[in-house]
Amino acid sequence: MLLSTILILLIAISCDAQGASESSEDIVSTLENLDEVIEQRQSNVRMHLDNIERMKRARETLSESSSELFELNYMIADLYESFQFDSALYFLNRNYELARQRSLKGQRDAALLRMAHLYSTAGHYFEAAEILDQRIDTTHLDSTLWGSYYLSQRRFHSEMREYSKNVQQKRES
Repeated sequence: MLLSTILILLIAISCDAQGASESSEDIVSTLENLDEVIEQRQSNVRMHLDNIERMKRARETLSESSSELFELNYMIADLYESFQFDSALYFLNRNYELARQRSLKGQRDAALLRMAHLYSTAGHYFEAAEILDQRIDTTHLDSTLWGSYYLSQRRFHSEMREYSKNVQQKRES
């Protein structure tokens, strides 16, 4: 959001420099709006971190055998996903390990699918491909996970296609 606001601001300023009819009052107003967005971002980040800490404390009250632990780990991973890749991956790995230790194949595959999605989103294509092609056994995949499997495959191929386009464009320029 911050980046798009800055981009809009730069476009507005360049249009003004090219003879557009935008007044200096409009530019000042845009700059003030930008300042507000930056201030709100800082408080939003603080609230986001507080929410994560609250969930982590709640997690500590649960035993390792609690089924609620899986859901709480996923919720924490979701909060970290667009915020801090390593932390999101940590909580997904925790679910994978819990499921592996308890021999819960469906939960294990669910965690792997979430990791593949995260890896694809973050540009870690080799790791995502390894999970989707080698670690998920589709012949024994729980029927409730097929939607997640196809979404993870779609994300992987979509992100990989975009990456390939960008590499090709860089080579051509």
